[in-house]
Amino acid sequence: MNYNKSYVSRMYIQAIGYIADGDLLSEMFDTMSDAPSLLKILGFEIFLKCILKVHFPDSKNHTHNYYKLWQKLPNQLKANIIEGAQQRYTIHANYQNMQKLLTSWQKVFEKARYYYEFYEDKTQEEYENIGEEWIAKGMLEDEAKVSYYPTELNGLIEGMSDYIKNTLAEK
Repeated sequence: MNYNKSYVSRMYIQAIGYIADGDLLSEMFDTMSDAPSLLKILGFEIFLKCILKVHFPDSKNHTHNYYKLWQKLPNQLKANIIEGAQQRYTIHANYQNMQKLLTSWQKVFEKARYYYEFYEDKTQEEYENIGEEWIAKGMLEDEAKVSYYPTELNGLIEGMSDYIKNTLAEK
């Protein structure tokens, strides 16, 4: 593979920084927002684009459509990343529907960072009632505005990180 190792390395370091900061926020503070998840998803996006830069050095991947980006990866590589993720999170992670996961993370990145916009036309009382009704109904995932799938995200992040580290070590 003929890619710009320096550029890919910088991408990798930046992604690791966002992911590490997300981990720190979630572990050390009583957070008041979903900033830890947003940072980890941003790191995931950069990892995805980093891998694409390795395989397609001249491609421009200026999109947040994670499923479209994922589809560009070679099938065996996708399988290897998922396998690595499954080995780490054998019980609670489900990678059967990658489109659902990737689309959900895209929605978190694009929409949930402006969560207040989901309820722009609602009063505070209506907003609170919607949340209470959702909880009373059992917090059904299909009725949530966004879903984070943190276990699956962490697994893919680790699988992708391993791949990038190994690739950078080869050249």
